[in-house]
Amino acid sequence: MKSTFRILFYLKKNEPKKDGTVTIMARITVDGETKQFSTKKTILPED
Repeated sequence: MKSTFRILFYLKKNEPKKDGTVTIMARITVDGETKQFSTKKTILPED
């Protein structure tokens, strides 16, 4: 049986912090089952 695996990183732009940075989020999908979590890293959205 063949398994599928995907990972996606995205910015949580709807909740910026006071210093203007946003959180980097990750979403992992294995065989159609999705889990998402924070990477606990922040970045300026224009970067």
